[in-house]
Amino acid sequence: TSLAAFYEQSGDLDAAIDEYERALEENPDSVLTANNLAMLLAEYRDDRDTLERARALVEPLRNTEQPAFLDTVGWIEYKLGAYEQARLFIEKAIEGAPNSRLLHYHLGMVYHAAGNNMGAKEHLERALESNAGFKGADEARAVLAALEAQ
Repeated sequence: TSLAAFYEQSGDLDAAIDEYERALEENPDSVLTANNLAMLLAEYRDDRDTLERARALVEPLRNTEQPAFLDTVGWIEYKLGAYEQARLFIEKAIEGAPNSRLLHYHLGMVYHAAGNNMGAKEHLERALESNAGFKGADEARAVLAALEAQ
């Protein structure tokens, strides 16, 4: 998984996905590998079949208490348009990691997609409280600016 993470950091997403696929073949019970592969698929591919595969990969993680895993489950549900399910998982993830900017961004986007502009604004503001970056910060700023302009 280290090589996959390296490929992801360097922007070679296809190679990262291939490495996670190989790692999962070698160790099909690795929840970390399944989680990382599923999140990568959800982040960088948007076709329904791939998102459904990502959902299947994280099925065993639906009952976890691990915030990162709960976030992955929720983010995949968001990408599939299941906003209520997404909200439940990401809210639970935030209970375990209340200061995570990424989790607040994800919840803000779920609220925005579901039409809860007040909730979206609150969580996007929390995500952007510091100048520290995270994947999605530009999108968070753009959505927040649009909400504030309303």
